[in-house]
Amino acid sequence: MDAKEWLARVTDHASINAIAGAAAVPQKTLDTQVRSATGLKPDMVVKIARAYKGAEPIAALVELGLITAEEARSNAGVEQVSVAEALAKASNSELLTEIGRRLDEELLHEDGDTSRLSSNKVNSRQRRRVEAALVDPSGKR
Repeated sequence: MDAKEWLARVTDHASINAIAGAAAVPQKTLDTQVRSATGLKPDMVVKIARAYKGAEPIAALVELGLITAEEARSNAGVEQVSVAEALAKASNSELLTEIGRRLDEELLHEDGDTSRLSSNKVNSRQRRRVEAALVDPSGKR
């Protein structure tokens, strides 16, 4: 599919000026790319796809031949790991920070008192709760 066909379909035949406005891109740049033999650049496709809610940026890149379907399925080379693997890779500091964040959420949920929040630092009360949970995994207090 070429850029003009894609734009007409995604934007319901909007003008270049209207598309540029919706995507917050310079009209002249968009017009130049549409008329170019090389077509739209990937960043332009993504901006337009985001501006028009029915279009998916990754699907648009595939439709226009800017990436392959296989590349789209591979999550752009992002390594997929399980929760267990992610936890194993996290440092003790990262784990404690996350525990502190979750305990803060729990404290806020319990009584709505934001003065007791630790700003993602594990305070002594939270540390005692974590240590108690490690000793008694049932979570009973």
